[in-house]
Amino acid sequence: MRKATLAVVTGAAFLVISTATPKGTPGATAVPATVPSATAEAEAAGKPAPQAEKPVEVNGFRSVRFGMTEEEVRKTAAKDLGIKPEALKAEDNPLERTRVLTARVADLLPKTGSARVAYTFGHSSRKLIQVTIKWSKALDASITSEHLLGNAGLLRDYFLQQGFKPENVVVNRPANGGIVVFRGLDPQNRMVLLTLAAEPQAGAEKRDPVWSELQIAYVADPVKPDVYRIPPGQF
Repeated sequence: MRKATLAVVTGAAFLVISTATPKGTPGATAVPATVPSATAEAEAAGKPAPQAEKPVEVNGFRSVRFGMTEEEVRKTAAKDLGIKPEALKAEDNPLERTRVLTARVADLLPKTGSARVAYTFGHSSRKLIQVTIKWSKALDASITSEHLLGNAGLLRDYFLQQGFKPENVVVNRPANGGIVVFRGLDPQNRMVLLTLAAEPQAGAEKRDPVWSELQIAYVADPVKPDVYRIPPGQF
């Protein structure tokens, strides 16, 4: 069994994902598909799934690129998102000692409601290390569980067509009370991570999950992110 651990900057801590893969099924999961997939339906019908012509490169989000400075990201992201540069609000993370620019943006995908877009800059480099996009019922009350599930399926099918090697892809894997809908690594081990989070369920009765949050993270270095850590031997 192959196993790796990936860390994603989440604002207050790391989201740690185990990517253990059952022997003989690289990149796949034994868990039945939870998120509907047009690609899976095409394969079941005997039609080949569309494939990208060249290997994917995960280098940021839209025109914003990993390694940009805060000023560069502010100008570029404002154009990408159709907002004013001052609409991007800066905050510091006291635990990770990173800096984050955030903005609320409507309809990044048509009719998907408002999303929170966050650009994270490294503790040491002060350069862009991650972009996170989050849709949630807490952010936009018009967003429903069904909307989040449907959008997760659309985004997963999109990422599956971008040229990720099958051995570097994970789909529909339970993690941290939710689902890793898609995880892909490019040849430089930069990552796209698409996750669904569900509302906690009370009682012993098992019910269908009520989805509360959908998130995409584009991560420059998921193994050793540029965040503050206490040096070895300090305590």
